[in-house]
Amino acid sequence: AKAVNAPAYNTLTYDVIGSQRLLQGTAFRFMTGGLVRIFAALAGGYIIGLLGVGSAYLVVAAAYLLSAAALLRVKAEPRPKSGQSEARESPLRALKAGLSYAFGTRPVRALLLLSLMTEFFGFSYMYMKPVMARDVLGVGAVGLGYLEAASALGQVAAMLGVAALGDFRWKGWLLLSGTFGFGLGIALFGLSPWYGVSLVLAAAIGGSGAVYDSTMSTVTQVTASA
Repeated sequence: AKAVNAPAYNTLTYDVIGSQRLLQGTAFRFMTGGLVRIFAALAGGYIIGLLGVGSAYLVVAAAYLLSAAALLRVKAEPRPKSGQSEARESPLRALKAGLSYAFGTRPVRALLLLSLMTEFFGFSYMYMKPVMARDVLGVGAVGLGYLEAASALGQVAAMLGVAALGDFRWKGWLLLSGTFGFGLGIALFGLSPWYGVSLVLAAAIGGSGAVYDSTMSTVTQVTASA
């Protein structure tokens, strides 16, 4: 479901905002997500501590339903069509054309390779965070909630900075700096046995990861639509 949701969400953002404000719009989208995460992470920790994991999942499911209802109000201008009438492609042919374009276009291929490496080796840290909190840092669900809240706070701060850049010219360098900071933050987080230091590192990871995510989305769409 998320594999369908993510490209549709990114495309809808592009249709609503346009290419010149895409970086700002994507940054604001990640910023609002970070604001929600701050309160959700703290609440989730206490809900798990009081009612158990299952109840927390039910609250998350309800939040997704509310966000889906809000999305129905978003209206995007239809893209202008070319003068020629276009026949509807079969899904298989469209998939083949998309793969051919992605692997045959050097900038897009490089972005996809960077995305594959970062998502596979980087964002998997999220699934180890509960283990780190319990076995290394010695904190429970509430302590894990504060780690998540610190990450979300870093995300909000970083996205405010990215949004302030406007239509930043050097998006590639911004993408690389976010990727490098994300990897370095994860390495240091894995070595830290101190909860206070880990909170600071979680904020740094959240901020640099959001810079990577928002810039990757923007650069990929702008490159592919050029």
